[in-house]
Amino acid sequence: MKQFMQSLYLLTNWIMNLVYINLLWLVFTLLGGIILGIVPATVTLYTIIQKWIQGHHEFKLHEEFWKLYKQTFLESNKLYILIGPLMVIISINPLFIVKQGTFQIVHIPFWMIILILGLTLLYIIPTYNYFELPLLGVMKNALLIMLVSPVQNLFLLLSLGSLLIIYYFIPGIAFFFNVSAFAWLNTFFVMDATKQALAKKQ
Repeated sequence: MKQFMQSLYLLTNWIMNLVYINLLWLVFTLLGGIILGIVPATVTLYTIIQKWIQGHHEFKLHEEFWKLYKQTFLESNKLYILIGPLMVIISINPLFIVKQGTFQIVHIPFWMIILILGLTLLYIIPTYNYFELPLLGVMKNALLIMLVSPVQNLFLLLSLGSLLIIYYFIPGIAFFFNVSAFAWLNTFFVMDATKQALAKKQ
C-alpha cells in the first residue's frame, strides 16, 4: 500500500509539473511578444524536461525557467535560421502535392523529403540542448542522429501521433499539456537516439 501511494504521488507530481511548465511556456512566449518569445520559451521548456529525464529535480520550476529563459533568449532565437526554412519547405511540399490531385508515384520523393525534414525538425531543439555547437553543427548532428535511429524515429512518430489523436478527441487535455507532453515524448526518444548514436561511434 505504501509503495502504491508513493507511486501515485510521483505520478500526480509529474502530471502537475507538466501542467505548470506548460503554463510557464505560454506566459514566457507572450512575454517575448510571441515571435521573439516562442523559441526561447520552447528551448527552456525542453531544457528543463531534459533535466527531469536525467533525474534532476533539485530546483524550483519557475525560478529555473526564468533563469534559463534569460540566459538563452538571444542565442536561442538564432534557431529561427534552422527552423524557419524547414517549416517553409515542409509546408510548401504538401500544398504542391495537393494541387497535383490524386496520388502519383512521383509524389513519393516529396513525401520522403517531408518525412526527413520533419524528423530533423523534431531533433533540432533536443540536439541544441544536448550539445554545445554552432548552428550548422546542430543541424548536422540532428540530421545524422535522426538518420541512424530508425527505431527511435518509429516510436517517436507513433507516440506523438497517438498524443495528437488524444488531443483531437479530448481537446480539454490539450489546453493543459499541448506543448509539455509533446516536448517530453520528443526529448525522451531523441535523447535515447543520441545516446545510442554516441555509443555506436565509440
